[in-house]
Amino acid sequence: ERRPRRPGSDELRRGQTRTSYTGDDLFISIARPAGVQQTRPVRRLDIRALVSNRDLPIFDDNPKLTLDTGDPVARVELLSAMRRPRGSLVAGLPQVGRDGEAQLDDLTWRLVGQLSLNHLSLADDVPGAEPLRAMLDLYADRGDPALARHVRSLSRVTSRPVIERLDLPGPLCLGRGIDITLHIDEGPLSGGSVLLLSALLARLFARHASINSFVRTRTRLQQKQEEVTWPMALGNRDLI
Repeated sequence: ERRPRRPGSDELRRGQTRTSYTGDDLFISIARPAGVQQTRPVRRLDIRALVSNRDLPIFDDNPKLTLDTGDPVARVELLSAMRRPRGSLVAGLPQVGRDGEAQLDDLTWRLVGQLSLNHLSLADDVPGAEPLRAMLDLYADRGDPALARHVRSLSRVTSRPVIERLDLPGPLCLGRGIDITLHIDEGPLSGGSVLLLSALLARLFARHASINSFVRTRTRLQQKQEEVTWPMALGNRDLI
């Protein structure tokens, strides 16, 4: 269960939190089905979690890093400055009423729809690029205008089935795939990288294609009238 973080004793004494970002507390409850006897008590939990630096980037977004192991390393640097923290997407989910129904559950159903996502649903030619833009808007930081410009630059998505030779070692092997063309309007990017989003989407399409197929992504720049073809990517969607 996720709850707003309770302020510490020092924060209560000062009457204010350390920074504007307070973070959340996560509580885990251990339960067993009714009628099932517990053979041995639970002594340890192995948890795999993705955590952040909370409010540390507010104080220093590019701190000096050191190693505790004493390895002969001259310097450790960050590739870029740490991003400021933001609220979790879970905080924006609708509240569940007494009847068990979620209120204004559009966001909830959009998240559920990601469970059956595939490259065909993302590259649907009707109605254009709206399914793909909706998916990008779901995962993008809504407070970052640069990401919003990348989403707006995607004006159209077209696709067609193809049969080509697979880039695999050994004898000649043909496979069925899909050729996806991303129509990019460079206007909203205003000097930014016009190919960054396309490179990421090419990998995304491959992750949602089956292992017996492939995806080839093309980027068509509308203003420059140029087309960039990305290498064939074999499908690598997980089976389980």
